[in-house]
Amino acid sequence: MPRKSADAERRLLDAARAMVGKAGLRGLRLRAVARRAGVNVGLFPYHFGTKRAFVRRLLQGIYEEFFGRLSLESSGGGDCLERLRRALLVFGRFARDQRQLFVSLLAEALDGDKDVVAYLEANVPRHARVIAGLIAEGQRRGRLKALPLPLGVTFALGGMGAPSLLVTAVERGGSPGVRRSLSAWRGQLLSDRAIARRAELVLAGLRR
Repeated sequence: MPRKSADAERRLLDAARAMVGKAGLRGLRLRAVARRAGVNVGLFPYHFGTKRAFVRRLLQGIYEEFFGRLSLESSGGGDCLERLRRALLVFGRFARDQRQLFVSLLAEALDGDKDVVAYLEANVPRHARVIAGLIAEGQRRGRLKALPLPLGVTFALGGMGAPSLLVTAVERGGSPGVRRSLSAWRGQLLSDRAIARRAELVLAGLRR
């Protein structure tokens, strides 16, 4: 029974993760999640209690997976600039792959959703500190400009994440003509190659 219970939890979380990446948080419906997972919707209260508790666990799981990759790449071999480049790539791909979720979270935070605000307050500083540490190391070694750390961190994260948010915002609310134009640019903005080029541009802006 415990094994079946854990399997049902995993299937529900996996199904929600696949759906939230496309529909965003506001488009997440428990019945649709259960149907995709092949699990009875009545099991949600047993496994998670409430929808809010389920969403909190889903979001934290997505973040911890990203943060694990970020920690690995930022602390591996290579000098500080190489580790910063790898960390920027991890963040850029995460921002692209979870862009629908990012926009949903921002919208709900602006609406004052306390759970979302708490989630962002708890987690955003974690990856910001990793980037700040790498930039500070580069500054100490004379490889990077002596910029205030908040400026360097926001420049780096904004350069890697803003295009994904822009594309998503236009996809959701832009005029048909703008959306058609954007479709031609999507590969130039969101491909792995585009993310790698943005990382190089960010590093070029930070280097002495």
